[in-house]
Amino acid sequence: MITQLQAHVKPLLKLFGFKFEKRKISDHEIVLWRSPQLGARQNNRLVIVPGFGDTPLSWMPVVFNLLALMKSKPKTNHQFSEIVLIELPGYIGSLYSPGYSPGYAPDPAESKKPLPVRRKKKAPKTLEQLASITNELVNELQPVTLVGHSMGGFLAANYCINFPRTSIKQLILLCPSGMIQSQKEQKRTEEILKKAAEGTGGPFIELAIGPKSKNPSSWVRHKIVAREFEEFLSRDESRSILMSFKKEHEMNQRAKLIQVPVRLIWGEDDQLIRIESFKLWRKALAPRANSKLEATKIKKATHSIQLEAPRQIAEIIGKL
Repeated sequence: MITQLQAHVKPLLKLFGFKFEKRKISDHEIVLWRSPQLGARQNNRLVIVPGFGDTPLSWMPVVFNLLALMKSKPKTNHQFSEIVLIELPGYIGSLYSPGYSPGYAPDPAESKKPLPVRRKKKAPKTLEQLASITNELVNELQPVTLVGHSMGGFLAANYCINFPRTSIKQLILLCPSGMIQSQKEQKRTEEILKKAAEGTGGPFIELAIGPKSKNPSSWVRHKIVAREFEEFLSRDESRSILMSFKKEHEMNQRAKLIQVPVRLIWGEDDQLIRIESFKLWRKALAPRANSKLEATKIKKATHSIQLEAPRQIAEIIGKL
């Protein structure tokens, strides 16, 4: 569903001047969703790293709100020269080659014949591989603002730690993963990830997009989209990434090594990476010398904060 939806949306985005640039890194195919050049004279590029399994498509409401703010309030908003969204290999929307349709009927009552399956794309198998791909892309793009959501937040923070002498002037983290929490909360998280890695992704998906009462109209609730996400979680590569998180990846002690100003954003009702993690990130980032920290909680928002509060997220990203 997402693969097909992206195939239809991309031509429309091209009408607005967007370009889709394929890259190869270590035999992995990455696609960069690039906005048109936005008129700023100097390099003031914004790069967005989506969460685990997510697609740049979920970020388009934020992007279009951001473009509108740049035009309507130029004196109070960053004038980005370009906005780039990273479509990481093996995530939903890039699981398969173009023309893919799931190898099952959406519903037995809707169709008697399964749809054809196309070849699967090569995907990273460890968090280290995923981080290496992200690091290479960000190094090449040289953004001034780097945004990461969920595991994308971990990858963005990890980049800033590994490359302290960077072009980045502000790091924006939305509900980032990577903090080891209390024993009780950690056990809960491990159980969710274990079920996701076993291919029973229901709890993970439900927590990622929030209870139905919180987010009843979200497009990610569509049953075919949920199936595609479950299929992503059931892949050997996805399970391997989830299980490859090690002690040296923990951000509890590493976050203080980030040397750029940070804006930390959390959904107040996030049940996947709960508010305890927000407090740990804030505590870890607060004592850094000469590095400003701003922390914001978005009311009535869950983990899919970019879908639930796109205007607010755009205002925070664009704020001078």
